[in-house]
Amino acid sequence: MVDLPATMNASGARQLANDSANRARWQHETVLWRTSEIDPRLFPGTIVRIPDAPGYWLLRSWEWLDRGIELELERLAPGLTTARISDPGEPLPPSDLVIPDTRLAAIEVPADGNANPAASLIFAVVSAENNAWRGAALFAVQGTAMVDLGTSGSQRAIIGTLFEPLPPSRALLFEPEAKAVIELVADDIALTETSIDGLAAGANRLLVGSEVIQFVRAAPLGNRRWELSGLLRGRGGTEHSAAQGHPAQTLAVLLDDSLVALDQELVPPLPTTRIAAIGRGDSEAVLAPLVNPGLSRRPPCPVHPRQRIDPDQSRHFSWTRRARGQWRWDNAVEVPLVEERELYQIGYGPTAAPHVTWTRSEPQLSLTQPEIASLRDTHGNADLWVMQVGTFDRSPALLLALI
Repeated sequence: MVDLPATMNASGARQLANDSANRARWQHETVLWRTSEIDPRLFPGTIVRIPDAPGYWLLRSWEWLDRGIELELERLAPGLTTARISDPGEPLPPSDLVIPDTRLAAIEVPADGNANPAASLIFAVVSAENNAWRGAALFAVQGTAMVDLGTSGSQRAIIGTLFEPLPPSRALLFEPEAKAVIELVADDIALTETSIDGLAAGANRLLVGSEVIQFVRAAPLGNRRWELSGLLRGRGGTEHSAAQGHPAQTLAVLLDDSLVALDQELVPPLPTTRIAAIGRGDSEAVLAPLVNPGLSRRPPCPVHPRQRIDPDQSRHFSWTRRARGQWRWDNAVEVPLVEERELYQIGYGPTAAPHVTWTRSEPQLSLTQPEIASLRDTHGNADLWVMQVGTFDRSPALLLALI
């Protein structure tokens, strides 16, 4: 290697490097030559030749000894052939990108079973339009004060919005022909594909509004738009949100390791919670409200409503409970309760203001024929539904029957 300031073309630089390498190869070949006398014209630094030895030698030093004069000679590198023409290559200077504004969202996601059931799963979603963005400082907005939450890091989250409405779904089976089109915040962010086995392992989870969907295929459409197909809807107990569908411009966030976990003591799961971010390209703080407050600690809706009618027209209603974060449904193993106690609220009438309510500690309710007739005479025909009462919230309602 040669370290020097120089301006030269590619061929000259290559010749200089080759000459240096050539000298390095030959300079280790030395000879100690002893003679009885020495020509006065010879002194260290002189180039000489040796009898019966090809090439030229550099006289590095000489020493008088009792039996003659000892010369230390070093072999000089032979001259190289004509320099070869070299190609300087094509320069690829980095793009001079403008530092973009920070894109921010705060989300609460369904429980995953790996965290403390009493803790809320709240994340900051921080991204930008290009990779010149190098992260942002995060804050919790508490009145007029800003509480430091640390930094986001430079990894950009995959965030966007629905480009077109996503229709409702029963969220019962894999939908191979279902599609969703989302528009991401950046051109250089990409989505990957997976398989059915990948879906079972939890790959490609996308939070759309308050629904978690999974997708198998992702195809770029240009202009930051991606078409997702092969959908599995209503994941993580979010089938009620899937049944409602989502309008265009609904927030969409890929649930991966780019999300920044937030402390619920500083960012409580309340509708009034807001966070802020300030990056190098931001002229002022970027604010975002918390989306889906309370979702991670809300019990999932019970499933599998059943009804048995006795000969005397008494009705026995039952259902199957679920638990937060327990989505694998292992065979022959009861799903953990997770909540402090098992409790259900059964209502007759509107869920917001029921005519009659019952409380049960087991997943069943029995009504005799006179009780049913009394309900109809007093309140008319109405829905009978059940909610699981959890430690922190109630589940969505499951329709048991129309009485």
